[in-house]
Amino acid sequence: MTEQNRRKAKPMHRSHVTQARLLAWEILQVVTCENLYVHDAAHKVFDQGTYPETERSFALLLAAGVVSTKGILDDTLNAILSNPRDIDARVRDALRISSYELLFLDKSSYAAVNQGVELVRAIAPRATGVANFALRQVAKQAEQSLTSLLGHVADDKLANAFGFPEWIVGLLLEQKGRAWTEVFLRQANQSAPLYFFVNQARVQEDAVLTALTNHAIGFSRIMASTSEFHYVQPALHTYRFEKRKAVNHPLVQGLLDQSALVISDASAQTIASLALPQTRPTSFLEIGAGRGIKTILLQLGAFTRYGSFLDLDSVEVNVQKNTIARQQLEKAHIPQVHHWVTDARDLQDFTDGFYDAVFIDAPCSGLGTLRRHPEIRWRLKPEDLTELHNLTSAILSCAGQKVAPGGQLTYATCTITYEENQSVIKEFLATSLGLEFSVEQVFETPLQPDGPDLHFACVLRRH
Repeated sequence: MTEQNRRKAKPMHRSHVTQARLLAWEILQVVTCENLYVHDAAHKVFDQGTYPETERSFALLLAAGVVSTKGILDDTLNAILSNPRDIDARVRDALRISSYELLFLDKSSYAAVNQGVELVRAIAPRATGVANFALRQVAKQAEQSLTSLLGHVADDKLANAFGFPEWIVGLLLEQKGRAWTEVFLRQANQSAPLYFFVNQARVQEDAVLTALTNHAIGFSRIMASTSEFHYVQPALHTYRFEKRKAVNHPLVQGLLDQSALVISDASAQTIASLALPQTRPTSFLEIGAGRGIKTILLQLGAFTRYGSFLDLDSVEVNVQKNTIARQQLEKAHIPQVHHWVTDARDLQDFTDGFYDAVFIDAPCSGLGTLRRHPEIRWRLKPEDLTELHNLTSAILSCAGQKVAPGGQLTYATCTITYEENQSVIKEFLATSLGLEFSVEQVFETPLQPDGPDLHFACVLRRH
């Protein structure tokens, strides 16, 4: 759907519907029509007007929650509606929003039902009666403790209970076991914690921390002894906001705009540190640079660890991401990065040299970041894992040929499947084209209900 047509689909009568719920509904339309991540869709919607931060935050909470629990919401509504297939998709999104409030946010049932009915009235007045009946029935079900019910779900009902495709849950049960899978499913439907580090190429760290403290913005430093790092100390000091809404504070927004403060998950910071050898490499190749956050982590980590920045070649196949990375690095005052837009499977065309260290931030399913990108669970297909395995295996094989003797090769993902992680490493070690590598370290983010995103990394050494 084009932007013009999407705008035509907006509700016309808004007087009795809160702005946050309207924004949430619009975000869901963009997610569906333009195939965007929920956060990217939210930014697109928010850019169309000026909205209070409280409304923006609640709208994003609602939209992300609906995407995360769509399976549960639809099963609940389908059991209530006499002809669920006849419900207009736009009306269904409105019903999902109110159902999510009723089942997961512990909101007033009267307010949630009333707002849901008013939102449907604005979209499709003829469906108001159906909405009123359906949401009142959802409200009755919400009186039962959903959390207590979920604790006694059989394996074959987990997908439905937590709002996941059955094939993903089946795969996790097979590879990770019941206990791990249930914790993961619960975590995936929660809000992610917010970690940050201070860009000391721009400002003094103590000055930033003092300013945050003076403005009563709560945060804490994450130490290596905590389970969040699994006893791997990042090169940079890592902090965690006590409350996610801290990011909306004007001081924090100003620091972010200046790239003086950078938001980055704790696991991503750990991965970047693992990619830095103990002694400074004379040459460094980063594959899969994306929008440049890991590049910033690598360069600042190198400056902290070695006292100087890396002479770093950065490879990214996506032109748009490369452009964003260049802008990010310039704003962050990060020097000595040579950007290359090329397919990582064609590195021989890009350089004939060897590198002391090579870091691959591999393309993957992103299942370790579901709290931030809940729509992944619905877009991912079983065959995608095979395609990703083949793609990353090819990238790793090519990258291995660029590692100098004695050099370090680090392979990393933000996912949890055997096909994308251990299997890729196993295949590489068995077929590394006459080159001899050994595994020095394997890192997997420990699964915690309120911990960092889930990453995987394997550090290899060429002999």
